[in-house]
Amino acid sequence: MVHHGGIYTFGYASQRFARRDVPELAHWSSLIVSAKDYKHWAVFLLDMARKIAAISKKALQDYAEDERIHMSDKQKRAIDFFA
Repeated sequence: MVHHGGIYTFGYASQRFARRDVPELAHWSSLIVSAKDYKHWAVFLLDMARKIAAISKKALQDYAEDERIHMSDKQKRAIDFFA
């Protein structure tokens, strides 16, 4: 989701409405993003970021363990920041 004041930009409109006869009407058919929509996508993106961080932390820990890499306390704390 890209914010341009709730208005399609001409660049996006040319991609989105390339097959329409009158792409300049994009601004008359602008996408309206409500507070409810924003909250929904904000929660979705935050959940995705949390999952990526948790998976990354686990992968780093597993890799260090599998490769028998000794990590300093600072390195361990750095990995813990993923959670």
